[in-house]
Amino acid sequence: MVWTNGSSNQRAGGARVLLQTLERDTIECVVRLQFLTTNNKAEYEAVLSGIDLVEATWATLAIVHCNSQVMVKHINSDYEAKGERMKNYLNVLKSKTGDGFSVKFIQILREENEQADCLAKAASAKYTNTTNEVLSFVQYALAIDKLEVQFIPPRTDWTTLVMSYLKDVTLPEDRNAFRRLKVQSPRFAMIGDVLYKRGFSRPYLRFLM
Repeated sequence: MVWTNGSSNQRAGGARVLLQTLERDTIECVVRLQFLTTNNKAEYEAVLSGIDLVEATWATLAIVHCNSQVMVKHINSDYEAKGERMKNYLNVLKSKTGDGFSVKFIQILREENEQADCLAKAASAKYTNTTNEVLSFVQYALAIDKLEVQFIPPRTDWTTLVMSYLKDVTLPEDRNAFRRLKVQSPRFAMIGDVLYKRGFSRPYLRFLM
């Protein structure tokens, strides 16, 4: 199950996700939206972040709880999405379902989403402080913005070794490379197929390959 919330102010926006597994394990995630946005857009960003987290756990179903009546009505086709941005968000959200993965949305009262609401507002504050137990990210563009990417042929370097180790526990044959990998790997994390550098009091840093 997923609880999400988004918040915005004059400086930035914040998205907060609380993920709970069937075993009652929880993952908390805060995303600072480093661009001007609105509450409705921040709500969509929070939901998209939550779905990405669920997909990274290889789950087949996400039950999303959010207190945004407008967004839930958009998704259930009770309201028509107005404006190009809102329509794009809706299309991206609907494209997440399929291929063995489904999403169910449940609207809840703001009072029932208090914890997510507090962290979303904290993420949009001027200074963001989180504990080591909370995943923290900074996002610099809307999730619906298309980025021009230049293809670079695959390469084999230290990041490839770290990713292979974190994903499949693949170890290099060279003894010196093995020792370096054992020292480096605790500093990094894999979420889905993306490599991040861990931070103690700062957001996780995404590696651009």
